[in-house]
Amino acid sequence: MAEFEEVTQAATEERLASRGERFAAAVIDVVISILASLPFFFYTGLEALENPDMTLVVTGLVYSILIYILINGYLLFHFGQTVGKRFLNIRIEDLQDRQAGLGRILLMRFLPVQVVTNMPFIGGILGLINIAFIFRKDHRCVHDHIAGTRVCRVPDELRV
Repeated sequence: MAEFEEVTQAATEERLASRGERFAAAVIDVVISILASLPFFFYTGLEALENPDMTLVVTGLVYSILIYILINGYLLFHFGQTVGKRFLNIRIEDLQDRQAGLGRILLMRFLPVQVVTNMPFIGGILGLINIAFIFRKDHRCVHDHIAGTRVCRVPDELRV
């Protein structure tokens, strides 16, 4: 039995997305997110962002969540992927090697990070800690641990 578990674990580790793949997917997603945020920046004015009040922070958070869902919702629901992950053939999975569900991805993986990173003063630090976890052996960030997910290469039989 222990041998079977070791073989299964080794197969999963082989499928884990590399740090480079995750980074490249994140860069694609960030570029798309920045482009999608431009209307918000133009509407609020860059001066308001220099010293934002709580209303602006909450409005920005809601806007970013809605844009994320509009851009990635279909792919997340059907494939467990954002646009960047789709380009790199990686996906978000649960710990049983199945595609993670949309609810888990949004409520346990995405939303906590968005809320925490938008906190004044400590948000940036906590965001860096989240990212730093990728250097662990299992390549899982804090948001992966919260949601019980990991990012793996899409199995060959599921690639489109």
